[in-house]
Amino acid sequence: MKRMAVLDVSTVTELRGTFRTVVWLCVQTLRRAGARAGAAHAHSPESDPLWWRENLALDESSLTLVGFSKGCVVLNQLIYEFHYTKTLTPGDAHMMRFTGRVRSMVWLDGGHAGGKNTWITSRSLLETLTRLDVNVFVHVSPYQVQDESRPWIGREEKTFTGLLKKLGAKVCRYLHEQPGMPQSLHMHFEVLASFKNMQDNCPDNLPDTSDEDA
Repeated sequence: MKRMAVLDVSTVTELRGTFRTVVWLCVQTLRRAGARAGAAHAHSPESDPLWWRENLALDESSLTLVGFSKGCVVLNQLIYEFHYTKTLTPGDAHMMRFTGRVRSMVWLDGGHAGGKNTWITSRSLLETLTRLDVNVFVHVSPYQVQDESRPWIGREEKTFTGLLKKLGAKVCRYLHEQPGMPQSLHMHFEVLASFKNMQDNCPDNLPDTSDEDA
C-alpha cells in the first residue's frame, strides 16, 4: 500500500516547531562550548546575548556531527573522507586534525528517495570508522526502517549497525516506536524532538534499544 504524506496546517506548525528545536539544540551546544572557553570572562547574557561566542575555539573543541533524514548522506560522505585520509593521504594534516576532533556521530532517521546507499554497508569503510573510536548513535523510526515501499533502508541500516557492533565499534541504536500510530511523516520528524529530550534528560547513560539481531 502506498503512503501519502498529507500535511495540514497543524502538522506544518509542528514541523516548524521541530526545526526550531533543532536550531535551539545547536545553539545550546555552541553556548556550552563558549561557556567553557570563556569561563574566566564574566558577561551578562541580558546586556550581551552573544557573549558565548567570545573565545570560542572550535578548532580546539570536540565535535559531535549530527545528520537528519537526507542530511545523513553528509555523514556517510564523511566516512568516505575519513577512509580516504587514513589510507591514502595520512599526510593531510588539516584533515587528520579535523578527524581527531570528532567525538560522536549521530544518524537521525536517515533516508532518501534513491534506491540504495542510504546507509554505509562496506566493511572496509566501517572498519575505518571503528578505528577512529568515535561514538556512533543510530536513531531510527518505523517510518524509515519498516517502510515496505523502500525495503533497502531497513536492510542497509541493519547491516550498518550490526557490522559496526561485530567490529567492536561504540554504537548505540534507538528505535523510536509509537505503538498504535501509523507510519507517517510526523513520526519521522518526531525523532528530532525525542532526540532533544534524550539529550536534555540523560545524554550519556541511555540504554541501547536495538534488537539482538539488529
